[in-house]
Amino acid sequence: MQITHRELEDRVILDLEGRIDANWSEYLSRALESVVEAGRHRVDLDLARVSYISSAGVAVLVRWYQQLRKAGGQLRVVQPSKLVAEVLQLSGLANHLLAAPAPPSHEPDSAKVSGQASTRDGVVLESHSSSGAPFPLSVQLLGDPDALQSAGFGEMPPVPLVCEPELTAIGLMAFGTTAVAARGHYGEGLAVGGAAIIQPADGSDIPDFQVRQQDFLPRTQMLYGLAVRGSFARRTRFEAGGGPRGVVGVGELVDILLDEAGWTGMAFTLVAESACVIGASLRKSPDSGWEGAPWEFPRVREWLSFTTERTSEKGMVVVVGVAHRQPSESLARFLRPVSSRSATGLHCHAALFPYRPVPQSELVLPHFLGSLFQTDSARGVLHLLHDERPVEGVGQTDLLRGTAWLSPLEPVSASGGSPGKAGRA
Repeated sequence: MQITHRELEDRVILDLEGRIDANWSEYLSRALESVVEAGRHRVDLDLARVSYISSAGVAVLVRWYQQLRKAGGQLRVVQPSKLVAEVLQLSGLANHLLAAPAPPSHEPDSAKVSGQASTRDGVVLESHSSSGAPFPLSVQLLGDPDALQSAGFGEMPPVPLVCEPELTAIGLMAFGTTAVAARGHYGEGLAVGGAAIIQPADGSDIPDFQVRQQDFLPRTQMLYGLAVRGSFARRTRFEAGGGPRGVVGVGELVDILLDEAGWTGMAFTLVAESACVIGASLRKSPDSGWEGAPWEFPRVREWLSFTTERTSEKGMVVVVGVAHRQPSESLARFLRPVSSRSATGLHCHAALFPYRPVPQSELVLPHFLGSLFQTDSARGVLHLLHDERPVEGVGQTDLLRGTAWLSPLEPVSASGGSPGKAGRA
């Protein structure tokens, strides 16, 4: 089978010639995947010169029709051969695939009018702000981050959190309504939009999650971390294809978003297509005491799992974090520099999922996350890192495109929260 690629206005057209059977259906799927990964979500298949299509080929059409529809895009079959048209009619797919009308946009007209487009360092941004001036949110400091470097969290009670829709939180977490129920199951976690996902460091390789269901809200215990309550004030779509690398590092994107909004600090959530993810997660639950620093070599291998090399495997990530350029002394203990070239402090966790295109229509974050967590199996939850070691360093997480939700943080004082206790900064 031969596939020819051409473009017409806002659509990509793939001209196919030959047979779409079990032997060639995966070839077609990879061609469609390449188009979508390039950020093109409106695709026409010209099947005038296709002499045969099997059930395997039909399955590929259905799969990518559904994927693109979820992403706010469209897959159409145009000019089908007589045989292809008959197969689509008999299978009940003709009304969906044959030159189907474009799906309605879910984005309100007011948001389209108020959107502002700009380009920074090759990254194209389209921002939409809520009406009125954004209300700065306060960040709550929970637990003592220094316990990771000293005697552990054995003597420190966790902080219970109810994951309400307006709670955004990251840290070492475990599911449970009591400290006893959570014991031994702590690991990297995040909560946003009424959903929570945690990578328990209890020997399990599979992240656990809970999502809001009517009156049910996820309940977690947190050893240490950051929590922000309030609505996001700004939504920004970003596309990194115009830069020299075709991607943007997560730390670079954080600086770009702060510059674009004109804020000193922010809480944020990203839903993005990733090109590479760099991070670490605990191997053992840290809610017991230990002797000696667990991060010293070679003991660190027993306690920490981390990315040792870059990969080209694409995926989808949900990144939740807090960033600040002028943190108080207390908040600074929870942050690490974005890079050696930036004054921004950052703490963020990411939930990793198999690749799927990020919808281009407006996302309702709680609904999207609830659907994502329940339909796609998460691969892991990582504390994102920027590894800048001269030789062995593997860099940082790189993103292709996505949507960011963000809100400014309140100005911080020099005092902030007190060590080992919940405080605000």
